[in-house]
Amino acid sequence: MGRVLAFRCDSVSPPALARSPLSSLAGRVAWIVAPVLLAGLGQVVVLKTGILGGLAVPVDGDRQWRGKPVLGPRKTWRGVAIMTMLSALVAAGQAMAARRSARLRALSPFDYGRTNPWLLGFALGLGYCLAELPNSFVKRRLDIAPAGTTDRWAWLQYLVDQSDSVAGCLVALRFFYKPSRLEASLAFSSGLALHVGVDQLMHAWGVKHRAYRPSIEIPSKLPTTGAGTLSRPYPRLPSTRESTAAAPITAKIRTSPVAKLIARPMLTVTAAKVRLPARVLWPPMTGHSTPCTCLPT
Repeated sequence: MGRVLAFRCDSVSPPALARSPLSSLAGRVAWIVAPVLLAGLGQVVVLKTGILGGLAVPVDGDRQWRGKPVLGPRKTWRGVAIMTMLSALVAAGQAMAARRSARLRALSPFDYGRTNPWLLGFALGLGYCLAELPNSFVKRRLDIAPAGTTDRWAWLQYLVDQSDSVAGCLVALRFFYKPSRLEASLAFSSGLALHVGVDQLMHAWGVKHRAYRPSIEIPSKLPTTGAGTLSRPYPRLPSTRESTAAAPITAKIRTSPVAKLIARPMLTVTAAKVRLPARVLWPPMTGHSTPCTCLPT
């Protein structure tokens, strides 16, 4: 008689699939970033709709130190409440989903039997908020407006603005989970990229206005109806500069090649005024010129 060979084929469980190196790493990073990311998107909605206006009180109480604001008007208790509460809510939802799904439980880096998800989310949101305060304090000392930069090293200032809160979240994370160097690096880089994306979304929706003042060159004499002229150059352009000129003007915004594609200076001219808010979606660097022309509306 011939020998019959029997083969046993076991199905692969979802947790086993989730343990593959790439999917497991990506899943842990996404799991870590999710609470703060969703809380940040919720903050955009809250600011856009204007709800919880009673909490829009500056954290520093409008106090000054040596004649300058301590933190500025943009650091409010509403932002702290939104980031901490929504982060805690999302983390609690993650814990509930992990208990019900073996696949999600395998992706989660946290042991919810020992980790309180509400406390975890609250700590991540609080770390996000606290990490922004030193940067705001230093910028007020240097007379840099909130969300603004100076003409020099604008890209570096923008990078610090976007990365400080991400670093704060990673510090808070260490109290609950110790990620590997690769996990921490991926969490930081992905968190930074997502933070920049949310920042651009806030500018696109008009929720946030950048106070960066690009160098603008305007001809010393504008073709007007006899109402006046503007002098050149403008080393530091205020957020709104007005003139009684009513005719078209041409301005040159100095930007980098990359910034040309995404920088959108908003130049609005009324019949009796020239208004140059100089809102830019990305901090440009000097060295190149992008001409733009605005006409009366």
